Amino acid sequence: MSGVCENGNTLPIDLDKSELVNVSEQLTRFKYDFLQCNEFDITVECPGWLSYMTDCTTGVIKIEQKKPSNGVEQLLNLSTMGNLIGTGNDGNIVCYYFPTSLNFYNGEAPTGGEIVIELRTKQITGYELLLLFIPVILGETNLSSTEWFNNIIGNYTTKLPSDDEQVSILTRSMSLNSLIPKSQYWVYNEIQLHGKCQEENDITTHAIFFDIDYAITIYESSRNSFNDVGPNNIDDTDPVDIFGEEGSPYKQDLRELMDIGNNSFDWKEIWHKKIFTDDAAAAAAEYKTKKEEYGDPVDADKIKELEELKALAEAKVKRDLNPPNRGSIFSNEQGTKKGPGDNSSRSDPFSLTCEPIVDEDDKPIDGKDRLEWVKEIYNSDNKTLQGMKKWFWIFLFVIALTGILMALHVFIFKNIGLFITQNEIINRVDLLPDN
Repeated sequence: MSGVCENGNTLPIDLDKSELVNVSEQLTRFKYDFLQCNEFDITVECPGWLSYMTDCTTGVIKIEQKKPSNGVEQLLNLSTMGNLIGTGNDGNIVCYYFPTSLNFYNGEAPTGGEIVIELRTKQITGYELLLLFIPVILGETNLSSTEWFNNIIGNYTTKLPSDDEQVSILTRSMSLNSLIPKSQYWVYNEIQLHGKCQEENDITTHAIFFDIDYAITIYESSRNSFNDVGPNNIDDTDPVDIFGEEGSPYKQDLRELMDIGNNSFDWKEIWHKKIFTDDAAAAAAEYKTKKEEYGDPVDADKIKELEELKALAEAKVKRDLNPPNRGSIFSNEQGTKKGPGDNSSRSDPFSLTCEPIVDEDDKPIDGKDRLEWVKEIYNSDNKTLQGMKKWFWIFLFVIALTGILMALHVFIFKNIGLFITQNEIINRVDLLPDN
């Protein structure tokens, strides 16, 4: 991937919000508005940024949105990257569904897995990649996201792929806007995968992570259907087991390896590698001893004791995860809370500024000078600003009218005597006796 090995921006990560301190509203602003689509190509295929991992040839469900026929470009923009397109053919949007999450959030894996949407800058060569990591949780409430997943996996007009074949499905008209949480997010710059160093032809890659508290939802039945797609290459008799029993029923639960589309065992073991500590081994050995002693107990206290020993052994097994590098990850508190579209017109007018963001040479980063910024703000279609401009002109009119009335008032009262007494003075002259 991108960056150098020493920068520490390595995936998978455990996104602990309490540890993230950098905030940047301007440089992390993401605008989006995906168009409606009713045709998707589905393949069991690993994304390119995972292709270097051993046997990562199947197991992730790739969903490519066909370009809408109206030809209108979708609004996709990140402040530091500019306008974006999809990574598929002709700029089609591509996303990957992982039934088991690649990353952790506050120490836990989302129950429904993770969706990753791929975007890229428009230039043909030297482009950069942006990955949107969206946590998914299990739920039975009918939401826009559950409808989206259900329409993809629950389409019975054609069978879903069982290997690397590609199938096209037709759905009702849907938008990927349904998969974007309305929440804060974090922009993580120049990420790597398990410390893979930058090479000459590697693509500079950035990521957006959405808030787990606003995760999107998938039905459990839909998640299970996705997870059944693809060949089953898992070897249930894998000898590695800290309980010391080959084929132990607790082995899979304990190791918590990836079950992405029944992919092969090798790369899952690399991705969510477990570190079996001495404490875990000791707890597992004690569990094994007690299990042999108790057999299949019916006594509640013995059952509870075995459960506690098993939980202790699981807790002592460490995950091979990485905390985010604080210097490279930035929070945007507003995030996507206003939803799709260009929402600058709906922002607080008092937060607007006439000062452009400048680079180290004091030049605006988007090429606009200060007068252009003032003009842009003045001509904004923000309803609040329009109302303020309207009242401003009314205020100026009232001031002008008041000035005119005051001037007229002064003029009249300074000269009213002359107007009233002119005829009397003339008459008095006529009455004077002739001498």
